[in-house]
Amino acid sequence: MSAIWPFRPLAPHLEALEWLTDVQTARSGLELRSALRTGPRVVLEMEYNLRAPAERARFEALSYTSQDQVCGLPWWPGQRDLGPLAAGVSRLDCDTAGAGFRPGGRALVIRHAESWEAAEIAAVDPDGLTLAAPLAGSYPRAQAAPLLSCRMDLAFTRRDLPTGRSLGSAVFTALDPEAPDPGRAGTVWEHAELFPQRLWCDQEGMERRGSRAAEELDNRTGGVRRVVHSESTASVIPLRLRADTPEQSLELRRFLHRLSGRLTAFWLPTGRADLALAAPVAQGATVLTVAAASCVQLLASPARRALCLRAPDGAVLLRRVSSARALDGGLEELTVTEALPAIPVSARVSWLVLARLDADRVELSWERAGCCRVETRAREVWL
Repeated sequence: MSAIWPFRPLAPHLEALEWLTDVQTARSGLELRSALRTGPRVVLEMEYNLRAPAERARFEALSYTSQDQVCGLPWWPGQRDLGPLAAGVSRLDCDTAGAGFRPGGRALVIRHAESWEAAEIAAVDPDGLTLAAPLAGSYPRAQAAPLLSCRMDLAFTRRDLPTGRSLGSAVFTALDPEAPDPGRAGTVWEHAELFPQRLWCDQEGMERRGSRAAEELDNRTGGVRRVVHSESTASVIPLRLRADTPEQSLELRRFLHRLSGRLTAFWLPTGRADLALAAPVAQGATVLTVAAASCVQLLASPARRALCLRAPDGAVLLRRVSSARALDGGLEELTVTEALPAIPVSARVSWLVLARLDADRVELSWERAGCCRVETRAREVWL
């Protein structure tokens, strides 16, 4: 490791996860997906506020000497506060859950860009780190961050401002990214995981776009012949995800790593009250009576055959609809394949679609340690 980048980035800074998936789509809409990369490529984009002349000089020196070279980059989303540290200590007390520290790895103990040292980690436990050697310096107030081995991009920028400070930016590719422990999937139904809805924001205002693969042939006389290549319509759904705590950030990163880009499908509720129950459901019943919502026509689409029922107490039920019929009085009757518990009329009923990510690149925007935002898209698929 030739150099250490001790600068703290401005918020937000980006972590891009780049998978590689081969997707082959049949005319019916069914897909065959294969992973071409064993793990994601991790690209980090940082911008720095260089206030002091010493910081500007260090940034310029590192930028010129580190291009296409291996360097040590702190993983700032995993930063943990340590408080005061005396010289010679070899134990750092902090919460290590989800931070990215690992035995045999390295940590950067830092106060600011001119006061820091890199330390090798001998052991990691939930309450702290044990270092392979004591710290050489003392720190009135310090933080610890995992130190990644990265390769700097060939380009960087430095912009000098009239105020006397400068803004510098650089891009790094992690050579040994530490993927989070995939953990255990939450709710699994029909071989696919249920999307963690508490991380999804702006559900009501999202724009859904539906399209069917087709080709238009212009006969040059003003007429157009359309050749439809798909038997089903696929919707593209924007996902705005938000994690405000280290625990939620870890849950979000684990979920994204389990998806592996476009590879793995998951169940995605629309998040809306798509159907309104007209009567409570009795214990053991398999029939739902709902206000008319054209369910008979919707069941012709493979994307509208599953339901997500969320009871007022927070319980989530997933069911597949086998048939629908219209009743008198503006009502419809849906029959599901599994018996239901007692459900009040106030339960929220949404359509449930099977989806995958629409791109192999996902960007996590880190606003501070343990707080990130993700904007991406999901595409409906079928079993």
